[in-house]
Amino acid sequence: MLLSPLVRNGSMGASWLSTPLQLKLNALTELIGKLGSTAGLILFTTPIIEFSSSSRPSLNGLPLVVTLTLTFATKRMTKQRLLVRVLGSCEAMNNASVVCTDKPSTPTQNVMSVVAESVGIRCKFVQHLSENEGSQNVNHVVDD
Repeated sequence: MLLSPLVRNGSMGASWLSTPLQLKLNALTELIGKLGSTAGLILFTTPIIEFSSSSRPSLNGLPLVVTLTLTFATKRMTKQRLLVRVLGSCEAMNNASVVCTDKPSTPTQNVMSVVAESVGIRCKFVQHLSENEGSQNVNHVVDD
C-alpha cells in the first residue's frame, strides 16, 4: 500500500524513499567528505614527515627577520624624535632600562659597561664598589 511518494507501508515502521535528487546529493556529500578527509590527512602527515626528518633546514630567513624588526623599531623611534644612526645599536640596547645622556642628549660615553646588576631578589652584584659612591653590596649586611 503506497500512501505518499516518500512513505511506504503506512506511518508505523515507515521507511523513507529517496528521490533521484537526494540520491545524487548523498553521492556528492560522500565524495566531498572523502576528498576533505584525504586532504586533511595529507595536510596533517606532510609536516610530520618534514619535521621528523634528520636534515634541519637552514635559517636563511633569520637575518632578514632581524633586519626588518630593527628597521620597524627604528621607524617607531624616529616618530618619537629619537635619533638612531646604526641599526645594530638597537640590538645592544634591547634590555637597557636607564640610559645616561649629557646636555645635547647624546650618550656620555661610547662604551657601555655593567656597573651593577640584580638577578632575582637576593643575588645582587656591584662592580668596583669603592668607585661607585652611594652603591652598596646588598649581599653584605652592615650593622649600624
